Amino acid sequence: MTKNVMNKNRLIWMIYGTVLLVILAGYLLVNLGPETPYRFPDQTIATINQGWTSTYDGKVYNLPVVLPGPKDKPFAISQTLGKAFQNEQYICVKGSLQRVRFLLDDQVFYDNNQKQEGPLYAPKLSIWNMAKIPENSAGKKLTIEYSTDVKSLAGHFSWVCYGSDSAIINYLGRAHGSTLPLVGVIFVIGLILFLLSAMFKNYRQTELIFLGLFAMTISLWFFSESLLLQYFTGNTWILGGSGCILQSVAPIPLILYIRMAIIQKTKKIFTWMASAFAVNTLLIVMLQLFGVMELFESLIITHSVFGMVIILTTLCCCYEIFIHGNKKVSRFIKALLPFMFFVGLEIFDFYTQNFHKSTHFTKIGLLFFIIVQSLNSLKQMLGLIKKSYQAELYEKLAYEDRLTGSGNRMAFDQALENKFNHHKADEIWRLVIFDFNKLKTINDQFGHTAGDEALIAGYDSIREAFAGENCYRIGGDEFACICNIHDEITYRERIRVLKALLEKNSQGLPFSLGVSAGSAVVDYAIDQASRDLMHRADLKMYENKVIS
Repeated sequence: MTKNVMNKNRLIWMIYGTVLLVILAGYLLVNLGPETPYRFPDQTIATINQGWTSTYDGKVYNLPVVLPGPKDKPFAISQTLGKAFQNEQYICVKGSLQRVRFLLDDQVFYDNNQKQEGPLYAPKLSIWNMAKIPENSAGKKLTIEYSTDVKSLAGHFSWVCYGSDSAIINYLGRAHGSTLPLVGVIFVIGLILFLLSAMFKNYRQTELIFLGLFAMTISLWFFSESLLLQYFTGNTWILGGSGCILQSVAPIPLILYIRMAIIQKTKKIFTWMASAFAVNTLLIVMLQLFGVMELFESLIITHSVFGMVIILTTLCCCYEIFIHGNKKVSRFIKALLPFMFFVGLEIFDFYTQNFHKSTHFTKIGLLFFIIVQSLNSLKQMLGLIKKSYQAELYEKLAYEDRLTGSGNRMAFDQALENKFNHHKADEIWRLVIFDFNKLKTINDQFGHTAGDEALIAGYDSIREAFAGENCYRIGGDEFACICNIHDEITYRERIRVLKALLEKNSQGLPFSLGVSAGSAVVDYAIDQASRDLMHRADLKMYENKVIS
């Protein structure tokens, strides 16, 4: 490895490390920074997690807990309410795909019954269950009953809190909304990338669309897992299905991004992988709708597709790197590894039934990945924009007369050929040739600077007289105009205007401006080629000294 390559790789690692450190530092400053006394006071809530008696075995348990008992029957715990419940209180517990009932002295006062008879089945819900316990309830027996068809969740009891309804809502927002600013940043970055791609669509940076869609989709998934959707909606599919569906949808734009921006030789395989996730999304929704399998249970199908895609992606990346020397893949993997590491940890937590744990580092790893890939794509886009501007500049220089700013002979020849060969059937147009008089005399007597001023003033007069038409400098003192003026009266009026403008623009100059002009209207019976039309216009120009 050459020294330049080693220095470049070291620089890339330094950039990656700096981006990751900045993100981590920002996160730590926000979450670990010192508190001030200026925050508005919190409304207090209390918990009753101690001394719950199981109705199954009569034993006393502290929450949260997983109770022993038959998995096909409801689990219930009870406790006598204390003095705090002499006043009206709200009680709140979380149910994970569970039917939750609250009973006061064996009378049901809350039931989130999720039983469905079909024909179409909505997903079961993991939601906060909150209900009002009326005043003067101290000394009464509160019973909480859980039941679920999901065997792995049977007997799971969450912690219990109580207080005013606003205090509970505020507490849940603070407790589970700490990462929402980070999720919001990811979504905004994705939206910016999406809009940038739309703004610069002429540069074919469509991969930014997919990177932006990936960021927005996965940020929505993070939000769906934040347990705060109940603040915004009561829709069953959003509350119970968005997390599982988004897990299957989010990889699709990432795979398409890799296909467009990173991979060179194995694009078809990535098309298949994106299609596999699309089919998987449709499959798990249909299984839920017809009651065959809950979305929660179908995650094993989604994760199996994940496993297949990870294996295929790894093989494709190795093939691209070691067989075809694709350096883009190497840079991509360096940015992806931190994100995939933390995603793996979360999947491990899921299958070890640690449902309540969520690592913030996954979101940090994702933000790092998106920022690095965004910088790479934007750098490439800026390079394309620069090349495009350079190409436009070179094209302009190639077709522009530097003195007058008009089109040059090359631009004229191209325009004339296009007009002649791609005309409409009934289109009639005119070619006008101009030759400035006594330009050599002006150069000899007053110098070439004066000659240049004469050409500039002459072209400005032609452009003003033939406004809206295409005018060109085709030689030293020769100009041409391709115009849609076919009747002779209008053409003569333009020549009269030109004469007046030349007289006006000659004022203050030590010489007078004069030009000879000749024109020919296209006649496809006579003009077999564009040069025939130009020859006729040239002859007219020499014959007709309309301006002296």
